[in-house]
Amino acid sequence: MALSDTSTQPAPAPEASPLPDACPLRHLGCRARLTDPTWRLAYSRTTAEGEAEYCRCSCGSLVVLRNGDLCGFIDSECGS
Repeated sequence: MALSDTSTQPAPAPEASPLPDACPLRHLGCRARLTDPTWRLAYSRTTAEGEAEYCRCSCGSLVVLRNGDLCGFIDSECGS
């Protein structure tokens, strides 16, 4: 009587979930330490220099974009 093969294949590794994005404002001094920030357009307008957008982060920081380029940052902890 032959013994059946009882060896088992290793279970496949679970799919690794992607790491959350770090705050893109860390290099500017954002201290909120959010790993997955969300953004909300607070205001936009057209100026003589192009489109200006004011965006609020879920940490409370404010950024100003001119034609899609970052041109201003106010940390949520400034003045506190």
